[in-house]
Amino acid sequence: MSGDLEIATYPGKALSDVVQNELFEVFDAAYDQANHAYLVASFDVLRWISIARDNGHVVGFAIGDARKVNLPRFQKPQVVAMAGICCIRDNYRRRGLFIMLSFASMAASGELNVNQPYLFCGRMAHSASYQAMARSANNTVPAANQAISPWHREMVARLAELFRVDVDPDTCRVIGKGKPVGYPRLEYHSTEEDDQLFATVDRDNGDSLLAMSWRPEAPAGWLE
Repeated sequence: MSGDLEIATYPGKALSDVVQNELFEVFDAAYDQANHAYLVASFDVLRWISIARDNGHVVGFAIGDARKVNLPRFQKPQVVAMAGICCIRDNYRRRGLFIMLSFASMAASGELNVNQPYLFCGRMAHSASYQAMARSANNTVPAANQAISPWHREMVARLAELFRVDVDPDTCRVIGKGKPVGYPRLEYHSTEEDDQLFATVDRDNGDSLLAMSWRPEAPAGWLE
């Protein structure tokens, strides 16, 4: 990664119009029909954004948050790391910037400690982002070879509250607002299993897939 890259994290609600316009440029470069209003509305739920600049120019960003909340079947509050939209300019991809920015935004609240248990979750725009999650954990839900359990449904309902969205508990489909978020300008291979998971996701409607996984390990009974 270029030594000239500068990464900083800010409260999303405090961004100036100038910075917002710079983010829109990166968003437009990463997505066809990028929905700028969706990006701005993200800060109603997710409080932080990490921005990467190269010689002062924005080359990538990630929106995220982490909260300690009550979750179904736990006696004590648990940390939930919530990933939002992340965009990287094409010539800065495949350098680890996606993960670096995402975790920087989620860690900004001070609640996230990657050495302690937490639930990682996000709304997946396409199977490439889902595959990245599935590769980094062995307990991702939903999964093509794993039935949605009553516990999973309870967790989906709780995460839907946190993200302030409607989610189908049987498919984990986040029901959109009737407008596309955008269409990723990204080449990726979609497997039959991915196609099964995303079968009900209508990008024209702004749908996505809610996915979650425990780090570093799932609690007892999670995949039973």
